[in-house]
Amino acid sequence: MAILMNLPKTDNVLYADFPNAYWCIEGIVFSSMGGVPHVRFEFSAYASREAKYKNLAPIEATLSHGGPSGIAYNPRLHYWEAVFPAADIFPEGLPLAESDQKDVLYGFIKDYLGLTDVVDVLEEGDE
Repeated sequence: MAILMNLPKTDNVLYADFPNAYWCIEGIVFSSMGGVPHVRFEFSAYASREAKYKNLAPIEATLSHGGPSGIAYNPRLHYWEAVFPAADIFPEGLPLAESDQKDVLYGFIKDYLGLTDVVDVLEEGDE
């Protein structure tokens, strides 16, 4: 699952508006802080789903002249690293499947950030 949501030019390194940026949850980590279980995750924005999966892939020039101006490519345009007590996100208990964890996390993010005008994107394998 992912979300399509606007990413304004003032909030990304390319200073360009992305009206349907691809936002996804990445890097879920469970840990204990002072004996209290916590969840850490990143909520990242990319220009598109395809751009996300180009991460760390070599850029192959298709133009007959010149080449890419940079030697590295990082398609992530914006991210939020969040840490919350696990009980705040999973009051009914922690689902074992990552896809189930992400379903709960997306609902939590939408509620926490007050996101109402977003489009849910179901990925292959989502039900």
